[in-house]
Amino acid sequence: MEQIKELGNIIQQQKPEVFKELAQADSKKGMLLRAIMEGLVRSDNEASMLIYGKIDQGKKYQMLKRNLKENLIEHINHVTQKNQAFHLQVESECKEKLRLVASLLTNNVFHNAEKILNQVFKKAEQHHIYDVVAEAAALYRQVFSIKGYPDQAEVWDKKVNHHQTISQNHIQAKGFHQIIKSYFVHRCSLLQSQEEKAKEAKQKIKDWIKFSYSPFLALYNNQISMLELIHGNRVSDLTSYITSTEQLVAKNPFLENNVLSFNLLLNKAIISICKGRLNKAEEEINASLETSDYKSFLKFEAQALNFSLKLKQHNYKEAGKIIQEVTSTYEFGLFHKEAKAAWYVKKVYLFLALKSINDNKSIETYLSDISPSTLLLDLDQNCKKLSRDKMGYHVQYLIIRLLLNWQNIADENYYNGKNLQLYYYRNLKEIRELRVKYFFKNLASIAVNEFNKEDILERKIEFTQKIADINYVYTYDLNELIPFETIFNILDPQN
Repeated sequence: MEQIKELGNIIQQQKPEVFKELAQADSKKGMLLRAIMEGLVRSDNEASMLIYGKIDQGKKYQMLKRNLKENLIEHINHVTQKNQAFHLQVESECKEKLRLVASLLTNNVFHNAEKILNQVFKKAEQHHIYDVVAEAAALYRQVFSIKGYPDQAEVWDKKVNHHQTISQNHIQAKGFHQIIKSYFVHRCSLLQSQEEKAKEAKQKIKDWIKFSYSPFLALYNNQISMLELIHGNRVSDLTSYITSTEQLVAKNPFLENNVLSFNLLLNKAIISICKGRLNKAEEEINASLETSDYKSFLKFEAQALNFSLKLKQHNYKEAGKIIQEVTSTYEFGLFHKEAKAAWYVKKVYLFLALKSINDNKSIETYLSDISPSTLLLDLDQNCKKLSRDKMGYHVQYLIIRLLLNWQNIADENYYNGKNLQLYYYRNLKEIRELRVKYFFKNLASIAVNEFNKEDILERKIEFTQKIADINYVYTYDLNELIPFETIFNILDPQN
């Protein structure tokens, strides 16, 4: 039942006209699909009763359900094939022809096989699909074996080895990118060990490019570099890799795919936010929202950045709408605990922002599930997993927790401040997000001094002066939700 619903959702998202046709069909399959999608039935017994008038799930019902599922899968495969990147289509066509060649050679028929191989080899080599090239080379070796040409068979044997090496390099490079990308699914900071692995991966890829250039290898190198720069707080250097990737795709259109286009848009928005170009960031984020959906989970990434943008624009109602939309999706329920915790922290930041301007109506509208009396306890319970990201999400959590404590349990301020100072010296002395670093240090001192108003003003001036003295290139850090200047104003509205 759930599988049919998921398949229906995919078709509804990608091809609404096809879904409409299937759901409106005057048949038992159409009736079953409508009932499942509209939530009219929740079990096979209910579905059987609706369609056949009896609970008994006999062969007719099981066959109907199976046929509907197969029908949906068939439509999804058709849609997916149309949406596939061009190089995947070429790969599919080449592999189909190679299967034909292999069948011919099994029966010692090599004349037609050789003609087909020649076409496939050239096309696959042109599009840098080296596993296909290696397979074609192996079949060429078989052709010359059948023909009794040992010299040619040996030549093609060397080509097989050469292209297998290149193919293996591609597989490994793709693996490097996937592993490094996995680091940042539930964290937003870059550990030194991860940075070393990224550099090691990039060096290997560069060596492979020297051995045999491939646009795919160049792309993996750029993608790893962009991840390293974003999470290592070197956003300024992103532009050259974005430009390089766009040029790479322009020269090799078969590299283009929806996820790559989305990531490039989002990376541009990250640069714009960090540089303080908020209007430009809004355009880029809106474009990324249009090219993504929640079912692929990409839209959550765009909305996380969008939420951060709205807080910096002091557009708290729009931030509230984002929270409502995101947390009400079916896919949000499938999130890992760490991902949900990161969104819970965002909710609490919004709560603080709305509370600071006495907008209780918006709190009731957008944050109705938050209970002020138990918020500290709820925050701690919901965000335990964030402690793994000591220079990222956990810093956001510690800052907001201290601010909530300041408002609710004043007698703990000194001890909380001391804990933050200890945390700073253990984990944040080498952090590259310098606005985060200096704000965290000053906030800890403010807490130790019991949020004394004169001390708040002094620390605010010290923070501003420090950022100016180091000529910091960013207006905001990536881990900065509410601008730190705004938090200083919340702490002491008079100054």
